[in-house]
Amino acid sequence: MHIRLGLPLLVFLAFLFVPEQGRLGPVLRIQEGGGGGLTLPRDRMYPASDRQAIGIRMGSPGAARPAPRGCSLPRSEPCTRLVSATTAVTPYVAIGDSFSSGEGVPPFDRSTTIAGRDTCHRSSRAWPLLLAGRSGGDTYSLACSGATVAEVIDGDDRRAERDRRPSQVIRLARIAGVRLVTVTIGGNDVGFARVLRRCATHLRCDRYYAARGHDRLRMRIEALAARLPALYTSLQRAAPTARVVVVGYPRLFPLRPSRFTCAALSSIGPEEVGYLNARTADLDAAIRGAARTAGAGYVDALDAFAGHAIGCAGAQWVSHLRLAHPEYSFHPNAAGQRRLAEVVERWLRRTPSEG
Repeated sequence: MHIRLGLPLLVFLAFLFVPEQGRLGPVLRIQEGGGGGLTLPRDRMYPASDRQAIGIRMGSPGAARPAPRGCSLPRSEPCTRLVSATTAVTPYVAIGDSFSSGEGVPPFDRSTTIAGRDTCHRSSRAWPLLLAGRSGGDTYSLACSGATVAEVIDGDDRRAERDRRPSQVIRLARIAGVRLVTVTIGGNDVGFARVLRRCATHLRCDRYYAARGHDRLRMRIEALAARLPALYTSLQRAAPTARVVVVGYPRLFPLRPSRFTCAALSSIGPEEVGYLNARTADLDAAIRGAARTAGAGYVDALDAFAGHAIGCAGAQWVSHLRLAHPEYSFHPNAAGQRRLAEVVERWLRRTPSEG
């Protein structure tokens, strides 16, 4: 066995992609109010406690509404209500894992960054909130860093973190009048966090996972594909008035990497990059097929970061290995979040709802 990196770096990497976890208390993005009363600075972030303590005018100048009270859910079933800077029109719920919660782009709601109690890491700069800001509408984020299919459908009452006990599906059903649901899920079921960790610390992880003609990642993806249609159907039943839109994962690495990839200090070589890209494409294909089976929409994000994937130079939309915050590693950065919001918004505009 060949270990590439020194012991100090391995210690950091041991925490890489620890189940991405948490609960987000409501956070509000506010524009200047109008029509008298209290006027607040544009584009400042206000925690729920501040928002509820004062009367906030939000939306377009002159369009005043009372501040929302939490998520309209029991306190035992946490979520994050993120109200867009535009006038709220359509209730929208974001479901899924770290690629919807906004892992890697703080600030996070403080209640979702409590070690051992809540680590969902729901960010005010995640693409669902950016999407809401573009299209208008109240946005509820149930997404939780590290979430799996089982957490979305079933939850687990035995979990220490209360945000991971009730299922996201049950919490979705408690929100009235939902018109749009987006979901990213599957990467944690396949174990991509552990795969990336191994690729960063061992030579030729592609040979390890595809040894003797049996590709373990492909087998995991096939198993996941059989479970996804039921998940999407459960979302449709929980929000019968909503359009359910499944969002695929972006490719994190360039299609034609150089010899020195600069991925994890170039520990992930070009052959491994090719393998990871191929398995990401396989995962997205499985997700797309399951969405079609369930009658859900599908947004292809595979090439969303083309020209801006992890590399040695240029504008990059993915976080490199982050030693200070290893859980941020290999997640979309702020520019990547903006790009995903653009991709989903473009799909929604050009794909009419059949509902």
